[in-house]
Amino acid sequence: MRLFGGTKKAGAGGKPALSADEILIAKSPVADADIHVMPEQYALVAPHHGLSRRTKISIIVIVAAVIIVGGVIFFSIDWRTVGSTVPPVTPPVNQTPAINQPPASISSQESNQNNNAATSSVVPGTTVAEQPTEPPINSPVNEVPVTPVVTPPAVPVKLQLAIGRDADRDGLTDVEEVLYGTDRSKPDTDLDGYLDSEELKAGYSPLLVGKTLADDTAVKTYTGTGWSIIYPALWRVDTPAGEQTQVNFISPTTSDFIEVVVYPRVITSLERWYQEQIAPGIGGGTIPKTELYNGWQMMRSTDSLSVYLKSPQTNAVYALIYNPGQETELHFAATFAAMIHSLTEK
Repeated sequence: MRLFGGTKKAGAGGKPALSADEILIAKSPVADADIHVMPEQYALVAPHHGLSRRTKISIIVIVAAVIIVGGVIFFSIDWRTVGSTVPPVTPPVNQTPAINQPPASISSQESNQNNNAATSSVVPGTTVAEQPTEPPINSPVNEVPVTPVVTPPAVPVKLQLAIGRDADRDGLTDVEEVLYGTDRSKPDTDLDGYLDSEELKAGYSPLLVGKTLADDTAVKTYTGTGWSIIYPALWRVDTPAGEQTQVNFISPTTSDFIEVVVYPRVITSLERWYQEQIAPGIGGGTIPKTELYNGWQMMRSTDSLSVYLKSPQTNAVYALIYNPGQETELHFAATFAAMIHSLTEK
């Protein structure tokens, strides 16, 4: 008998040796029946307990989907901004544009243009007008606007004009030499040891030795209400209509003139009076220093073309103003000084 195509070896006496099991089978009723045994190569194999093919395909599909989604997310991230600090966003403030401010810089203009979604080109070197600030959309309706602070302009300082031509360098210009009849080639016309301008400013005649200007025909005296002053005899005197406290002494050959204005009975100090009467008209500024001149309180303007004298007797303030008109030089500086020195009260 063959089992799975095998053969048994013969035992003693030429018969094959049988095992105990084979003996039992031989004694069974079916011992003589033919038993067909499947060849060993076709024997059933024990079932394998691994993953099925369908399961493996599902796993592969899931892994592929995860890889695709991860790749999309990876490439959609802007890695340049990762780790950078985001500046805080400041809400716009409703402000009124400042007055008299300098034009905005090009960088600020570009910022305003971006906020207003406007596109324009700025040529380097050109001045760009400042654009008004748009109020925020969510600003309160009844918000009180900010009042701009306007800085008062500085006091305009008139440039000091140069003294006119002085050929003999005696302090009198050539125009004044003609006015008083002195010699333009001699610093001391009357040869008394004093320069012509020094004598004129001190109230003495530069032509007559030891004589005052009251004795000189080149000079006259103007008499006002309680006061008097000398002036060149060739000059014209003009009193505005209806004015009792103002008089102008006008040169006939140039546009220069000297003005005298009287402010009677000033009870405040000269400094306080200047702040109230003069400073507001010229925009404020630095108050001139008060000094004493022949016993009077005196203040001079920055260019020395305006002088304010306060009388110690009547408290009247006399304002003497040298106006050069259209001239580019000061032709009568010595004359102006002589008139200031000659101012007196009766």
